[in-house]
Amino acid sequence: MALKSGTDKAVAFLKELGIEAEEMQTQSAAITEEFETVKEVKVLPGTNVPLHSEKRVSTGFRAMQVVSLSSADIPLIEKASREITTLLEQGVFVTSHSPSYYYTRLGELKLEMLAEAAKDARGRAENILRSAGNTSVGKLVYADMGIININAANSTGTSNEGNNDTSSFEKDIITIIHAEYQVN
Repeated sequence: MALKSGTDKAVAFLKELGIEAEEMQTQSAAITEEFETVKEVKVLPGTNVPLHSEKRVSTGFRAMQVVSLSSADIPLIEKASREITTLLEQGVFVTSHSPSYYYTRLGELKLEMLAEAAKDARGRAENILRSAGNTSVGKLVYADMGIININAANSTGTSNEGNNDTSSFEKDIITIIHAEYQVN
Protein backbone atom coordinates (compact mmCIF):
# COMPACT_ATOMS: atom_id res chain seq x y z
CA MET A 1 0.00 0.00 0.00
CA ALA A 2 1.25 3.48 -0.81
CA LEU A 3 2.51 5.60 2.07
CA LYS A 4 0.03 8.46 1.60
CA SER A 5 -2.92 6.08 1.33
CA GLY A 6 -1.89 4.25 4.50
CA THR A 7 -1.34 7.48 6.43
CA ASP A 8 -4.69 8.85 5.24
CA LYS A 9 -6.47 5.67 6.40
CA ALA A 10 -4.76 5.86 9.80
CA VAL A 11 -5.75 9.53 10.25
CA ALA A 12 -9.33 8.82 9.15
CA PHE A 13 -9.52 5.91 11.60
CA LEU A 14 -8.32 8.13 14.46
CA LYS A 15 -10.83 10.85 13.54
CA GLU A 16 -13.63 8.25 13.56
CA LEU A 17 -12.63 7.36 17.12
CA GLY A 18 -13.16 10.99 18.08
CA ILE A 19 -9.61 12.32 18.05
CA GLU A 20 -9.51 15.92 16.85
CA ALA A 21 -7.22 16.99 13.99
CA GLU A 22 -5.32 19.37 16.29
CA GLU A 23 -4.51 16.43 18.58
CA MET A 24 -2.67 14.65 15.73
CA GLN A 25 0.73 15.44 14.31
CA THR A 26 1.88 13.76 11.11
CA GLN A 27 5.66 13.78 10.83
CA SER A 28 7.72 13.87 7.66
CA ALA A 29 8.18 10.56 5.91
CA ALA A 30 11.38 8.62 6.60
CA ILE A 31 12.70 6.67 3.62
CA THR A 32 15.45 4.10 4.00
CA GLU A 33 17.05 1.79 1.49
CA GLU A 34 16.83 -1.93 2.29
CA PHE A 35 19.65 -4.37 1.52
CA GLU A 36 20.25 -8.10 1.55
CA THR A 37 23.62 -9.83 1.74
CA VAL A 38 24.40 -12.12 -1.19
CA LYS A 39 27.11 -14.71 -0.60
CA GLU A 40 29.09 -16.17 -3.47
CA VAL A 41 31.58 -19.02 -3.58
CA LYS A 42 33.83 -19.26 -6.66
CA VAL A 43 36.66 -21.64 -7.36
CA LEU A 44 39.55 -20.02 -9.18
CA PRO A 45 40.49 -21.78 -12.45
CA GLY A 46 43.27 -24.32 -11.98
CA THR A 47 42.80 -24.53 -8.18
CA ASN A 48 40.58 -26.26 -5.70
CA VAL A 49 40.55 -23.23 -3.36
CA PRO A 50 37.12 -21.71 -2.88
CA LEU A 51 36.93 -17.92 -2.88
CA HIS A 52 34.15 -16.61 -0.62
CA SER A 53 32.67 -13.16 -1.15
CA GLU A 54 29.73 -11.20 0.12
CA LYS A 55 28.06 -8.15 -1.31
CA ARG A 56 25.12 -6.05 -0.28
CA VAL A 57 22.40 -5.77 -2.90
CA SER A 58 19.63 -3.19 -2.73
CA THR A 59 16.20 -4.79 -2.43
CA GLY A 60 14.21 -1.55 -2.49
CA PHE A 61 13.11 1.21 -0.20
CA ARG A 62 11.00 1.38 2.94
CA ALA A 63 8.90 4.44 3.69
CA MET A 64 7.47 5.15 7.12
CA GLN A 65 5.42 8.00 8.48
CA VAL A 66 4.61 8.57 12.15
CA VAL A 67 1.31 9.98 13.36
CA SER A 68 1.58 11.15 16.99
CA LEU A 69 -1.30 11.96 19.30
CA SER A 70 -1.40 14.39 22.20
CA SER A 71 -4.56 14.73 24.25
CA ALA A 72 -5.82 15.04 27.80
CA ASP A 73 -8.49 12.42 26.99
CA ILE A 74 -6.55 9.44 28.38
CA PRO A 75 -9.20 6.74 27.77
CA LEU A 76 -9.55 7.80 24.13
CA ILE A 77 -5.78 7.70 23.53
CA GLU A 78 -5.54 4.28 25.21
CA LYS A 79 -8.38 3.01 23.00
CA ALA A 80 -6.68 4.37 19.87
CA SER A 81 -3.41 2.71 20.91
CA ARG A 82 -5.16 -0.65 21.23
CA GLU A 83 -7.44 -0.47 18.19
CA ILE A 84 -5.25 1.13 15.52
CA THR A 85 -3.86 -2.29 14.66
CA THR A 86 -7.26 -3.23 13.18
CA LEU A 87 -6.01 -1.34 10.12
CA LEU A 88 -3.81 -4.37 9.42
CA GLU A 89 -6.97 -6.08 8.14
CA GLN A 90 -7.24 -3.30 5.52
CA GLY A 91 -3.67 -3.82 4.38
CA VAL A 92 -2.27 -0.83 6.26
CA PHE A 93 1.00 -1.68 8.00
CA VAL A 94 0.87 0.00 11.42
CA THR A 95 2.71 -0.28 14.67
CA SER A 96 1.42 1.05 17.94
CA HIS A 97 3.27 1.91 21.10
CA SER A 98 2.04 2.22 24.65
CA PRO A 99 0.95 5.77 25.44
CA SER A 100 3.34 8.06 27.30
CA TYR A 101 1.78 9.88 30.25
CA TYR A 102 3.12 13.34 31.12
CA TYR A 103 2.25 15.35 34.20
CA THR A 104 1.51 18.78 32.75
CA ARG A 105 0.56 20.82 35.83
CA LEU A 106 3.83 20.70 37.74
CA GLY A 107 4.17 24.49 37.73
CA GLU A 108 0.84 24.83 39.55
CA LEU A 109 1.68 22.10 42.03
CA LYS A 110 5.31 23.05 42.73
CA LEU A 111 4.63 25.94 45.15
CA GLU A 112 2.16 23.89 47.17
CA MET A 113 4.57 20.95 47.32
CA LEU A 114 7.49 23.15 48.40
CA ALA A 115 5.38 24.71 51.17
CA GLU A 116 4.43 21.22 52.42
CA ALA A 117 8.04 20.04 52.19
CA ALA A 118 9.24 23.06 54.19
CA LYS A 119 6.57 22.43 56.84
CA ASP A 120 7.65 18.76 56.98
CA ALA A 121 11.32 19.77 57.29
CA ARG A 122 10.55 22.00 60.28
CA GLY A 123 8.50 19.21 61.91
CA ARG A 124 11.35 16.75 61.47
CA ALA A 125 13.84 19.23 62.93
CA GLU A 126 11.55 19.79 65.94
CA ASN A 127 11.25 16.02 66.50
CA ILE A 128 15.02 15.55 66.36
CA LEU A 129 15.68 18.40 68.79
CA ARG A 130 12.88 17.34 71.15
CA SER A 131 14.51 13.90 71.35
CA ALA A 132 17.87 15.56 72.10
CA GLY A 133 16.66 17.45 75.14
CA ASN A 134 15.91 21.07 76.06
CA THR A 135 16.44 22.63 72.66
CA SER A 136 14.06 24.05 70.12
CA VAL A 137 14.12 25.04 66.48
CA GLY A 138 14.98 28.66 65.85
CA LYS A 139 14.59 30.73 62.72
CA LEU A 140 15.22 29.40 59.23
CA VAL A 141 18.79 30.23 58.14
CA TYR A 142 18.98 28.66 54.70
CA ALA A 143 16.71 26.77 52.31
CA ASP A 144 16.86 25.60 48.73
CA MET A 145 14.83 23.38 46.51
CA GLY A 146 16.18 19.98 45.61
CA ILE A 147 15.08 17.78 42.76
CA ILE A 148 11.56 16.77 41.86
CA ASN A 149 10.87 13.12 41.10
CA ILE A 150 7.78 12.13 39.13
CA ASN A 151 7.52 8.37 39.65
CA ALA A 152 5.08 5.63 38.82
CA ALA A 153 2.66 5.22 41.75
CA ASN A 154 4.18 3.35 44.69
CA SER A 155 7.69 3.62 43.25
CA THR A 156 10.51 4.92 45.40
CA GLY A 157 12.96 5.69 42.60
CA THR A 158 15.14 8.75 42.94
CA SER A 159 17.74 10.36 40.74
CA ASN A 160 20.22 13.20 41.11
CA GLU A 161 18.67 14.76 38.01
CA GLY A 162 15.07 13.94 38.97
CA ASN A 163 12.74 11.37 37.44
CA ASN A 164 9.96 11.94 34.96
CA ASP A 165 8.09 8.66 34.56
CA THR A 166 5.97 8.52 31.40
CA SER A 167 5.08 4.81 31.51
CA SER A 168 2.20 4.98 33.97
CA PHE A 169 -0.89 7.13 34.36
CA GLU A 170 -0.90 7.06 38.18
CA LYS A 171 2.05 9.02 39.59
CA ASP A 172 3.69 9.96 42.86
CA ILE A 173 5.50 13.30 42.87
CA ILE A 174 8.25 13.79 45.41
CA THR A 175 10.08 17.04 46.06
CA ILE A 176 12.99 17.65 48.37
CA ILE A 177 14.08 20.82 50.11
CA HIS A 178 17.22 21.44 52.10
CA ALA A 179 16.58 23.56 55.20
CA GLU A 180 18.89 24.79 57.96
CA TYR A 181 17.54 26.21 61.21
CA GLN A 182 19.11 27.91 64.19
CA VAL A 183 18.98 25.90 67.41
CA ASN A 184 17.70 27.71 70.51
